[in-house]
This record gives sequence, structure tokens and C-alpha cells, in this order.
Amino acid sequence: MFEPRTKAGRCANGSERDRGKVAHAVAPNAWRALCGTEPGRTSAGWSQWKAEAVTCPRCARKLRELEPTAG
Repeated sequence: MFEPRTKAGRCANGSERDRGKVAHAVAPNAWRALCGTEPGRTSAGWSQWKAEAVTCPRCARKLRELEPTAG
């Protein structure tokens, strides 16, 4: 249902300073992540690269809340 995606970064000069990547939980064809963040106006949008797991703490907490509890 949700897939881990990262923001593509700025496209101002083609030079990205990698400060680490935060993978958010994003529904397919959605612009906003589960935590409410979205790419900024100078961003290239969501990256085509898909991360292994969600690393955003707010998205991870909301994913745990959405999971059905057994028992």
C-alpha cells in the first residue's frame, strides 16, 4: 500500500550535497507522504529510486498505527 520513497532534491545547479536520505511512506501516485511532508517547490519531486525501508520516524509511527492488531 505504501512504499518507501525519498525526495529527489533541488535541481538548481545539478549538484547535490548528500546529507543522507530520509525514506518516507508514500502511497502510489500520491504527492504527500504519510507524515505530511511533500517535495518543495524547487524540488524535482519524489525520486524514482526506492529505498529498502521507511526511515522517517513520523511515517514509521503512523504505519504502526495503521497495522491491524492481532488478537
